[in-house]
Amino acid sequence: MNIYFNGTVMKAEALRLSVLEEDYLNGTALVETMHVKSGKILNFPFHRDRFSEGAGVLLMPPPKKGELKRAADLLIRSNRLREGNLRCRYFRNGALLMHPLVPAKALRSKDAGIHLMTSAVRHYGAGSLQGRLKANSMLSNLLSRWESQAWADDGLRLTPSGFVAEGVWTNILIEKAGVLMTPPLTEGILEGTTRAVALKQWRSKGKPVKEIPLTRYDLYTADQVWVCSSMRGMLRVSEIDGRKIGKH
Repeated sequence: MNIYFNGTVMKAEALRLSVLEEDYLNGTALVETMHVKSGKILNFPFHRDRFSEGAGVLLMPPPKKGELKRAADLLIRSNRLREGNLRCRYFRNGALLMHPLVPAKALRSKDAGIHLMTSAVRHYGAGSLQGRLKANSMLSNLLSRWESQAWADDGLRLTPSGFVAEGVWTNILIEKAGVLMTPPLTEGILEGTTRAVALKQWRSKGKPVKEIPLTRYDLYTADQVWVCSSMRGMLRVSEIDGRKIGKH
């Protein structure tokens, strides 16, 4: 596997990082995952702009102009990557690390739908910067995932005030009576790439979209529920907390 680090393409085993690298120790590097389809990055401008915004919030120097796209193109060619994902991390010293990502384990067949379980690990909430950033510190996400995997496929995280926030690493979308609904960014959630595309597509068809606070009741009684991310795409949810979703 070829990776990219600080301007150079190299074999993964050749990478050397100091154990004193503060971004790894403190979890302050920015993270972005980009989906590759037919040898091209999907929705690249969205990823690039979110990366630049995050750098400004964390008081980091802006990424070098064009480096993110150049690194991605180099890795796609050198790894002959047609379908998959690239994970990139950007450090406070301006270094960029990017590598192909091992495919995520399939949750369930898309036809069957996945099961969610409400996690006791609360989301960061609107008062925190963490939810809007894609940063290297992901302990709460991991705790929620490990908890939910006791019997479900993924976790459902709530805000400190009890509203629906996200999945573990996914956005939440629901449809009821022809209206597509999703929690607003003002709840402190991540502005996901796939979420943005889904909202745009729904609106382009002349269908109503609402970005409003949602409760678990709204999810339990929805006609359809999905979780979505760049890495997994759109996944239908068939059950939440033991309750069947939609008509059955």
